[in-house]
Amino acid sequence: GQVLGISFDGTGYGTEGSIWGSEFLWVEIPKDTGELTWTNWGHLSPVGQMGGDSGSRDGKRMLLAYLLESQKTGLLTEEELDSQLSKYYDPGQMKLLKAAFHKGIGVHPSRSMGRLFDAASAALDICYENRYEGQCPMELEKYAFLALDKKVDQADFLESFHQLVHSAVIEKEDQTLEMDGKRILCQLLQLKKKGKYTKEELALYFHRCLIGMTIEMVKRRVDKHVPILLSGGSF
Repeated sequence: GQVLGISFDGTGYGTEGSIWGSEFLWVEIPKDTGELTWTNWGHLSPVGQMGGDSGSRDGKRMLLAYLLESQKTGLLTEEELDSQLSKYYDPGQMKLLKAAFHKGIGVHPSRSMGRLFDAASAALDICYENRYEGQCPMELEKYAFLALDKKVDQADFLESFHQLVHSAVIEKEDQTLEMDGKRILCQLLQLKKKGKYTKEELALYFHRCLIGMTIEMVKRRVDKHVPILLSGGSF
């Protein structure tokens, strides 16, 4: 039979040498052979994770990586980038980190869902460092649950939510699909800058955007009823 597997996790070693952690997999076991086969058809857009294991602990460093990728692709201006990062790094540190990123020094392609959660937690000033496994994502989740407990009305977000979910799922030339985490983070920062939303509201918005993008990915590829298996620590 055939199943769709979705794995959202912190770190996995990909078959091509990059860091995995947001994979959409077709898994099939033919009745005649019983031999399992799988195809990876979707994941987060890769970003350059800076610093290896240290990058997995430092939410600010992952936010830096996502914002540098955003600036490189035109989602942020240089001025917006420096404005966001100036509270974490002094000018000298920013100059060194930017140079290392653009030269690929200590930078590893990553599509880890856990690292996107780290970046979002840092962007919302909730948690900057994983002092224990999964601290940044768990703190972010806690704030989202606080918004749910308060029954926060998110009607203001509906238009931007639908636009973001549709635009952030991208079909590549090889027909794989990617979820663009950069767009979520840039949208979060724009909403935060308005000053009218709480951290709880924005944490819940982040989670709902990821759920919406996941559903959009499945809708674009699945045209029949199949079992869906969810796996990984980010769930």
